[in-house]
Amino acid sequence: MAASMVVKFTGVKISKIRWRPQRSDSFELPKNFATGSWDNGVNQIGVWRLGVAEGMDDLMNTEDNMNSVLSSASENEPKLICTAEQEGDVTGMQFTDCDHLVVSSGTGGLTLLKYFDASQNLSVKQSWPDLHTYPGEQCPCTGLAVSLPDVATVGEDGRINIVRIDTAHPIRTIDKADSTAINSVTYIRTSELLTVNSTGLLKLWDLKIPHDKPQRVLLLSGDRVGLNCLDKHPTQPHLVAVGGEDGRLCVWDLRMDKFPVTVVSAHSGEVSEVKFHPSSPDSLFTCSQDGSVWHWDGYRHTVDPYAFNAGDKVKGGAIFSGRGKPTPAAAAASPWLSTDSVNSLISISSLLPDEDMMPINSLDVMGTQLVCGTDNESVFVVNNINVVT
Repeated sequence: MAASMVVKFTGVKISKIRWRPQRSDSFELPKNFATGSWDNGVNQIGVWRLGVAEGMDDLMNTEDNMNSVLSSASENEPKLICTAEQEGDVTGMQFTDCDHLVVSSGTGGLTLLKYFDASQNLSVKQSWPDLHTYPGEQCPCTGLAVSLPDVATVGEDGRINIVRIDTAHPIRTIDKADSTAINSVTYIRTSELLTVNSTGLLKLWDLKIPHDKPQRVLLLSGDRVGLNCLDKHPTQPHLVAVGGEDGRLCVWDLRMDKFPVTVVSAHSGEVSEVKFHPSSPDSLFTCSQDGSVWHWDGYRHTVDPYAFNAGDKVKGGAIFSGRGKPTPAAAAASPWLSTDSVNSLISISSLLPDEDMMPINSLDVMGTQLVCGTDNESVFVVNNINVVT
């Protein structure tokens, strides 16, 4: 089935967008997603529902009928169900389960919201203000990561906080985790965090250890190029994809040396977010301040792990090996670790029109559907993306 796209004007600049998780016993297509805005006096968190024609809900409850419903459902634009006000820019957002959403703020706080299906409204369940501060003033919280019952936050103040969602105060704070802004964070395992900063460093933190020093420090290069975002491979958590301020896409193997195993000169603007597909991790998605969203498809790769040409080109850029060299077995298991020509490993497709676009700040993918939010006050829903699920 050919891909299709729906565009919805939102009236606000979208900084974050996330699919609402499906319940474990559900065969339905994703229906709901949440958005967060920025650059307004009062920002908002919104919950949206993909438009479904009258009578389609019951049909979508069975797996056999999903494909027949898809073409009809995908033609209907998203509808805003409810909103909640947010003080400061929305800087991070993640569902903790089907009914709860954590949101970080440009004012330095964190909020846990509950979504009520029956009444279709959002309410604040818990808040943690001023987790990140400068002396005498507010400081943006730049990102968050969830490993229930804990939520990790990072900020421009170089601090890491660990919050337990049923407690009023952080259970741990690393005040001087970094001397510069920490831009993003993810849990590698329950007790291990990975952060990226504005000088090109990744830091791995073992939370079981009481001292406030990173377990390992990894770096991009001597260029000190800032790293904006990261995502771990859903089944191989030692593989981490990172997007840079210079548009590069990097992949680290945390079992290897401190340098990335693969670096791709990708977008012409900063990489805003990078996402592995949750159930088809040979597919990777990036969005950029240059207005593009790319699908990196490595599903059909063929590997010769020692064949590499330094001049191989992709979309005007080049791929080259880092100083950590994967084993042949590791390279064969994942296209992201191969040092072969990227043209023979990974196909790259643009998911949005080629016309000039405002920055794409955020994306999320579930099943065969992708959503992204932009600075031109629009949400794009791309249906039937080509992934093996």
